Amino acid sequence: MKKLIFTFLITFCLAGKALCFPALTGRVVDEANILSPQTQRQLTTLLQSETKHQVVVVTLADLEGKSIEDYGYQLGRHWGIGEKGNDNGVLLIIAPDERQVRIEVGYGLEGVLTDAISSVILNNMTPALKESNYNQATLIGVQQILKVIHNETFKPHSSEEVPTPLAIILTCLVLGLFIYVAMAPRNDRARRLRLILTILSFVPGKSGGFKGKGGRFGGGGSSRKF
Repeated sequence: MKKLIFTFLITFCLAGKALCFPALTGRVVDEANILSPQTQRQLTTLLQSETKHQVVVVTLADLEGKSIEDYGYQLGRHWGIGEKGNDNGVLLIIAPDERQVRIEVGYGLEGVLTDAISSVILNNMTPALKESNYNQATLIGVQQILKVIHNETFKPHSSEEVPTPLAIILTCLVLGLFIYVAMAPRNDRARRLRLILTILSFVPGKSGGFKGKGGRFGGGGSSRKF
């Protein structure tokens, strides 16, 4: 029985093992070591010249058993590419061993760099990728991504949310309760306040979406095998 429990715990821990993301060292993170130094310099110059949005190229040595969609989404969340509130980040991800490529798009650019447009860009990269010409493929992808977001009519993505009916009701309830306390006789206020705090402790709080260090990602983009 003890052996069975031990095996279960080991399996559970391995299943829940956190992904080992590469460090964000610059606009080009060539973990798979497939890009030449010249191409890295060229890409860095292109990407640093884009000051309005944040685009990063990353090549991965291993997807750690995940789909490129899942890994890319989690990497976007982990790095937080893009400005907080604008969510204007883009990741171009190449996994050469798994023969997969993906464009991961932040919330704020999903209406510009749409799934359909991302798919067209990946289509244009595919011939070079199939020949393992990663330098040319990556340059094609970056140039076309930049062209799309340069010509967009970008509006900053507001991090503010429109109050829901439930939020309005809860706000009115809280205000009403505190007015109830304020109108009570002085010797009854402490007792009423304790009652209100007890009631409020059972009201569920807002969990919110992921903010990251900067921009948010919601899984927008496109993937392709090559």
